[in-house]
Amino acid sequence: MRNDIRLKGWEIECESNTWDEDFHESVFFIGNGRIGIRGYLPYDSVERPLQSGLYMSGIFEEIKDGITDIVHLPAPFLEDALIDGKSMELEGKVLRSLNLQDGVFQTRYKLAAESKRLSVSHERFVALDNTGYIIQKTKLTAETDVSFEWQTGVTLSARNNPVPDDQVKDNEEILCLFDESEATFQKSGFSIEINTPKTGLRVKYDCSFRLEQDAETFSLKNGDGASYHKVSFDRVQRYKVIKQADLILLMTRFPGMFTEDEKHQAWLDYEPLCLHDSTLSFATHALFATQNGYQSEADAFLEKALFLDLRDVMGNTGKEGLHLANFGECWQVLVHPYSQPQPPETAL
Repeated sequence: MRNDIRLKGWEIECESNTWDEDFHESVFFIGNGRIGIRGYLPYDSVERPLQSGLYMSGIFEEIKDGITDIVHLPAPFLEDALIDGKSMELEGKVLRSLNLQDGVFQTRYKLAAESKRLSVSHERFVALDNTGYIIQKTKLTAETDVSFEWQTGVTLSARNNPVPDDQVKDNEEILCLFDESEATFQKSGFSIEINTPKTGLRVKYDCSFRLEQDAETFSLKNGDGASYHKVSFDRVQRYKVIKQADLILLMTRFPGMFTEDEKHQAWLDYEPLCLHDSTLSFATHALFATQNGYQSEADAFLEKALFLDLRDVMGNTGKEGLHLANFGECWQVLVHPYSQPQPPETAL
């Protein structure tokens, strides 16, 4: 009898020293009545065609004359990784958990290559409203400065294990019950069409990848300092954020060329996304807010701009020196907030 499954309210969890644990993969199976998937880990150093895979209700095929089996379809999650160009190995334990209230299956573990380490977590669930969807989120956290490559896809090696005639013997025969017919690849994902050779049933995989895009801007920064003091440039590019709002800057220079609605919408769209990583950003936003009647926002941005260097607001005055462009923009806010250059006679 095993006792490694722990019960915590509506959650079950366990730890293991390897990721190829058949018992845990069976226990952490999730499904929605239409599709089901074993609790395997996407990252595995050894291909395991019998243990990882997807099952779809109603998709059967003959494994022997007169004997049918539910088709072991290609596993929709397959991942591989390199740190500094080197393959990684599991370090420590693998934690699996399943929340029986929301149906989210989660795994956490660490990968290492020499002295470099990467913490990995996966969250996976099958949708109940749109029963053809399986969603997985992978989060990678580097514990040191590393260059890593993460590959993801679908494994087509899934195989069925036909039931042997003599059930007291181990069966070593395996069989693929599907044919890959067509695959198309795009930057955001890929599609694969497969079919069962005898029954002719067709299944189409549409796999799409989305990098993290939505984040509270304050979560990427320490105070008013630039975000690159907290996170790498590479990570910032994965989020829907901007360094400074160039359209806001343009509208402060040529306010008469835009309608009030256009300026208002630009503020609603871009101000929440702005990281203010540019030392000119606070003053530019103060000028825009002054021109368009957002007085409380204007006051807050102008205070940061006026004391940018005197109080070292962004923590870079000692290294970079005084920020003269910010001086000019503050002057513009205080003295000539509504002046504007004449637009060119010909359109840009």
